[in-house]
Amino acid sequence: MPSPKVLNIFFRPALVLVLTVLRGSTSLAQVRVALWSDVHSPLATIADHAAVIDQLGREYLRENPKGEFVIVVDGDFTSLSPYTRAEKGMKSFEVLRFLAQERKYTVIFVPGNHDAFDWTGEVDGVEVFKQQIKLLHSWGGYTLAANMKGVSKDVRSIIRPYYDLRGVREKTRLIGMTLRTLLQQSRLTRRSAARLFAEIEPYGPVLVRELDQAVQDGVRKVVLALHAGLGNVSNLVDETADEFSQRDLGLSLVMAGHDHEVVSELQGHAALIDAGANGSFTIADLDPRGEFIKGSPVHFAVGDEQEGLIREGRWRSQQGFPLRNYPPTLKRLKLGLTAWVERLDLELQRVLTVTRGFPEHKMHFKQGRTTLGSLLGEALVAWTRDQEWYKGQPIVAMLNSSAYRLEEPIPPGPLREITIRRMDPYQDIVTLFEVTGEQLENMFRNLRDYYSGHHQPYYTPQMNLGSRENGDGLEVQTAGGWKKISPTEKYLVPLDGFLSLHQDGESYELPEWMFLQFFEAKAEACYGDILVRYLPGLIESYERGQDLKEEQAPPKIEESTPRGFPRGLAAPLPARGGSTAHAARGGSTAHAAIRCSSLHGV
Repeated sequence: MPSPKVLNIFFRPALVLVLTVLRGSTSLAQVRVALWSDVHSPLATIADHAAVIDQLGREYLRENPKGEFVIVVDGDFTSLSPYTRAEKGMKSFEVLRFLAQERKYTVIFVPGNHDAFDWTGEVDGVEVFKQQIKLLHSWGGYTLAANMKGVSKDVRSIIRPYYDLRGVREKTRLIGMTLRTLLQQSRLTRRSAARLFAEIEPYGPVLVRELDQAVQDGVRKVVLALHAGLGNVSNLVDETADEFSQRDLGLSLVMAGHDHEVVSELQGHAALIDAGANGSFTIADLDPRGEFIKGSPVHFAVGDEQEGLIREGRWRSQQGFPLRNYPPTLKRLKLGLTAWVERLDLELQRVLTVTRGFPEHKMHFKQGRTTLGSLLGEALVAWTRDQEWYKGQPIVAMLNSSAYRLEEPIPPGPLREITIRRMDPYQDIVTLFEVTGEQLENMFRNLRDYYSGHHQPYYTPQMNLGSRENGDGLEVQTAGGWKKISPTEKYLVPLDGFLSLHQDGESYELPEWMFLQFFEAKAEACYGDILVRYLPGLIESYERGQDLKEEQAPPKIEESTPRGFPRGLAAPLPARGGSTAHAARGGSTAHAAIRCSSLHGV
């Protein structure tokens, strides 16, 4: 996370220039929409972003006293990270309190697949979510999810399908929908989700139903906000074009989220915008008739973010003003969040090892197996071998590739605890099972050939270095070389948090995994704690092995490799650069010693 001190340096003249540019369209606008999607709780900077949005809102309403400034929080406003683990997203929600209650802007929240659901497993994520939307409702905000069917009674009056904009002469309705695959792409299971909703309905039929209701209510224009990628949203617009035409309804603006893209383009008479992530936002204007004003979108980027697909409107670096000029509420919030982050940094910035770096990031993981992904798998193998009862059984580790969250490569140099914690920030539970070779290969093929969450073929899970695919089967590395999986032999299979969370096959819809619900887990542990304990040493061992290969002396497979490190890799070098990676090494450790805590007592 960037230093709060660096991100707190803003320049008022740049913002004034942007405001001057915006005034040309302000004289026509009656509704200004600020799309703020996929914010993901950047505690060090969220008050800064809110201050810029607030300045734009106040400037707009000064010039348009009868206008409406609408902030659309299009999903994933909060998410679990080492910085947010203990506060459960509530500190980020204080920003919404300021915008909705104190400033009285219209704040609309469309649920995403992260948000409070990320805390499921640590606490009751559904109850935290309910608490947050109830608070937003009490502050004057709105939660929209038209495709959330069978909402529980205690929040049925809060989760609504639409909101009618006030700042236009012709009735204009904003319809919100959450991600269609919310269940598959969140930490919810069917059992936990049942306390909030019965199902998430497809976009198309829900939109048609809402258009019929809109006609009955005298609506003339429609605005859409979906926590869904631009591809899905664009397809929905194409597929329902005739439905709008038949009802003589206009579609003015469509807002997307979820995939962190920066897009601004025209599709017919409507504008399609996606604001990016981590604090970026996009504004767009509607005229008194509720129609989109061409050329009005301005995307406010964070840091060195590229312009993306800005075909309609403009791009601006997000700049603001000194902390002393913040509204008092945001100033207090900024100072409190800075102190919170700095306190956690004292623990999270400790150096665990020094590395040459890894070029892989989140998107590489989704495209296939990676070296770093294999080392993550080896961390699960090392943990498995450290079980007191372990007797040398073959191990095949599998990880969900989409669970890796770093969106940038790991640079050469010190590897800190915060980086490892951010690889999997969800405090997921690794579960260890014992299965037959036949069951194991069926599990692997099912993941590879049918990734249920996205309906994409050829999805490859990450696995440990000592496992590989060969033809239509799997092989494991032994002292005698690579050996095919035997259908009748027993194998130990540690699964990362996402796969173990969905082991019952219900929400993930993997029939080949259904049998696991009848199996007793042989061990469980916190994924993040496993990575912090084992990964630094594995990286050192791997890089040492690469050095030896370059010297034409590859490491040999030794049965005497120290416990806690994979066979086939050399024993690690002594700790470098003040590394504390091996402080816990020196003997077998039962799985109970690694627990999902609240991060060192925080």
